Amino acid sequence: MKHKIFLIIFSTLGFIFLILGGIHHKLTVDEDQKIFNEQEKRITLYLKYNTKVFKNVTFTKRDMTPMGSYVIDGYMNNDQKMSFTAFASAPDNFQFVGSMSYTDKFGNNLKKEEKSIDQIEQEIYDKEHSNHEQH
Repeated sequence: MKHKIFLIIFSTLGFIFLILGGIHHKLTVDEDQKIFNEQEKRITLYLKYNTKVFKNVTFTKRDMTPMGSYVIDGYMNNDQKMSFTAFASAPDNFQFVGSMSYTDKFGNNLKKEEKSIDQIEQEIYDKEHSNHEQH
């Protein structure tokens, strides 16, 4: 009888821990996907303002380093020879701020005067508010 009670309690606890582990994993994956989506938007914005010719961007791989940095691979303008790897790491609060490696062809398409994400967002904000003030 004691053996049955022990088995029931042990099974119930095992089931509870399994459910909690699944919930934790789901929340972690959802949070990572949200961060990757946000960073892809920031990368796209950065490329629109910092490249000579921008048509589109294709993201090909999402990954995390052992240290927890987010790494996103992709290419621009439907040309796989214009590939890049962008990084979002802890020192930048896991936000893409322009850290990337890229091919020579991609590099040749970059403007000489780089605008940071903060500068770009401020410029967009200023334009939107100057348009609202004029109406």
